[in-house]
Amino acid sequence: MSKLLIETVSADEVRPVPLRIKFGSGLSMFDKVDAFDNDGWWVGKVTGQRGPLFFVFYETTGDEIAYHVSRLRIHLDWVNGKWVSSKKYSFLNHLLSFFLDKETLLLLISVTASKIEDLFRRSSR
Repeated sequence: MSKLLIETVSADEVRPVPLRIKFGSGLSMFDKVDAFDNDGWWVGKVTGQRGPLFFVFYETTGDEIAYHVSRLRIHLDWVNGKWVSSKKYSFLNHLLSFFLDKETLLLLISVTASKIEDLFRRSSR
């Protein structure tokens, strides 16, 4: 009989369990998901579906494995102490939030919006 897997990790690697997000209308091709396999959650991308089975591709290993939908969850990223949907969260947003304070970010957005308005005014003449 095998024993439960026990691993030791540092405190900064421990995260709260992510929220369960309902799939709604289902998963789409190339959605980033976590699949429960080998005593852990592994990040992959949906590459196909056959009934209740979803095929998940792992870039790190090149493997594609079929999982029942009950073993999948939408992938979430841990950002600034919160779980964030990877669909709504971009690398650019992460860089901006990391390097800029809120006032600078708002100023940057305001200046960018102003420049876009100027471009539209010039092109409509």
